[in-house]
Amino acid sequence: MNVLARLTGLACALAWLSTAVGAQFNNSWATFTPGADRIRNPDGSTATQVTADNAEKDYAWGDLNGDGWIDLVVVRAEGWSMSGKRVNQLLMNERGVLVDRTAQYATDSDVPGDFGFLTPTNDRDVQIIDLTGDGWPEIVTAVTLSDSNPKHISHPRVYRNKGLVGGVWQGFRYEDARIPQLLTISGGVAVAPRFMSVSVGDVNGDGFADLYFTDYDSMSPLTEAPGNDLNDRLLINDGAGNFTDSLQTRMSAGMLMSTNGLASKIIDVNGDGARDIVKLSSQHPNGDNFVAYNLPSSVGIFGAYQAITPSGAAYHMDLGDLNQDGRPDLVVGDDGNDHYRINLANDPSGGVIWGPRTTYQFLNGSDDGFAGNIRIVDLDNDGWPDVIQTDVDAAILGCTRRTKIYHNLGGPIGGDVVLREEIEMAGANGWKGAVGMLAADLTGVFDAAVFDIDRDGDLDIVFGRCSGTFVWINQLRDEATVFCLGDGSATACPCGNASATADAAGCASSLGVGGRLRKLGTPSISADTLGLFATRVPNGPALFFQGTWAVGVGAGSVFGDGLLCAGGTITRLGVVFAQNQSSLYPRAGIDPQISLQPGLTAGDARTYQAWCRDAELSFCTPEVFNLTNGLAITWQN
Repeated sequence: MNVLARLTGLACALAWLSTAVGAQFNNSWATFTPGADRIRNPDGSTATQVTADNAEKDYAWGDLNGDGWIDLVVVRAEGWSMSGKRVNQLLMNERGVLVDRTAQYATDSDVPGDFGFLTPTNDRDVQIIDLTGDGWPEIVTAVTLSDSNPKHISHPRVYRNKGLVGGVWQGFRYEDARIPQLLTISGGVAVAPRFMSVSVGDVNGDGFADLYFTDYDSMSPLTEAPGNDLNDRLLINDGAGNFTDSLQTRMSAGMLMSTNGLASKIIDVNGDGARDIVKLSSQHPNGDNFVAYNLPSSVGIFGAYQAITPSGAAYHMDLGDLNQDGRPDLVVGDDGNDHYRINLANDPSGGVIWGPRTTYQFLNGSDDGFAGNIRIVDLDNDGWPDVIQTDVDAAILGCTRRTKIYHNLGGPIGGDVVLREEIEMAGANGWKGAVGMLAADLTGVFDAAVFDIDRDGDLDIVFGRCSGTFVWINQLRDEATVFCLGDGSATACPCGNASATADAAGCASSLGVGGRLRKLGTPSISADTLGLFATRVPNGPALFFQGTWAVGVGAGSVFGDGLLCAGGTITRLGVVFAQNQSSLYPRAGIDPQISLQPGLTAGDARTYQAWCRDAELSFCTPEVFNLTNGLAITWQN
């Protein structure tokens, strides 16, 4: 039941829109809202170097510092297979806000004059995994088109996680010697690789992650010199995070040969316990997708090599269990029609029998061709993985196509599934893919990072687009309800200072916008990570307080320059001075958790608000204070 309904005893009825063509449209299976103010600098200001970034971006995510919040690594390049270089970005998740900590945690290096992430490189792919076995995940990148540069610029880069010293996390150090100088197999010539992807996994069964890189054979004017083609490489981990090139001792020349090797994955695809290598090599003479099967009788040596039926012009791929049978299925982005193949069974030799190429279902429109990175993720927590296919092609200029989000409709376990693009209505208008996202929000996407930013149990999305970086918060597990808005829909603001409806905020302050209060983390009595995040508020003291009901049945009452929304038994939580027009309570290590308020138990519903000073004497009333919108929250166990 809606939180406000619980507080006021009123029922909340939702009336779904109907269309002339029936209920197939407007299937609100997943809902997202913009994650405004979620990307910041250490001083609290908006990190415009991230939010306005127009470079090609590729993402990897994981808990890098062991604090329980998932962090984001951004590697950047000029885009479209050019040779230009960019610096990378380290965004640390601080209670649901991605803070650019690159300069603080990612500039150490063992190469004189190199500054880690702040050294421009042409990184095309990135992975996060523990390479040294110490429990702290490393960062490894795939570098391309850096032929004339020294080894530490032209080769893959490994950033060692320095872990804790005295209980304080130390960040990363780039260490050049972990990746060897790569040589051509035929002539032993030292050359710069042209890698476009890196995948990670233990291929030889020793418990340590190895690395597989796919090669890119670029065309004029960046044509590779004769004899310099490295093709793919499998690098073996010595157990301490140092790598040797296996050359052709584990994989044959045919397995390592790529034309445009744009994606790969180390995964046990046939269920025999040994991790295989699946790759995509566009324009390969024998097909597009391939599987090199790891021999279970001699783990780490690859025997059979399978060319999956040519698909036309595949450019990206991912694997995931689409039908819940425990077998990884294949999703392919294609210059023609994107598609997927179900992993049906094994043939007598142990190779996978792949189902027919199945295209996506559209309620209106069709696949618009070309493809970017692919993510197989369960966006609605129903156990059936959905698919995000981004739209910017790695080699062809253009940011005008649209990313597709495909809903997995489920079905019999182990059977066929339907992946459909849900939309609100026919034509160009309405939401696309998931509720809240318009076509304009999905155009020109290089990559999508899909992880639980606010730690509320559902997956949020970061879209890296040609026009910048955008955060979208999944509303599936939102225990908070925004109410008492200062846009005129509730009680009228005291001096005509209504805020914009789209802002879902309080009455406007002297800043010209209303203060917004949002939830970070999870309101859990046993594992409380709840934070109250006030943004677009005047710099100065902000008092956070808790109520037991909603004033005016959620409409609020005039108070100062705004509306009082949280009422009943009022509990003062604390004052945090707003800087850069934002304030967060509680502050880690300073303020007590909100769940420690006396008498608060699982199932309790409470209202919250921030009361902010507005020192502009000439604005609105003489009271010189305003308030954010209200936030109603139900506490979990």
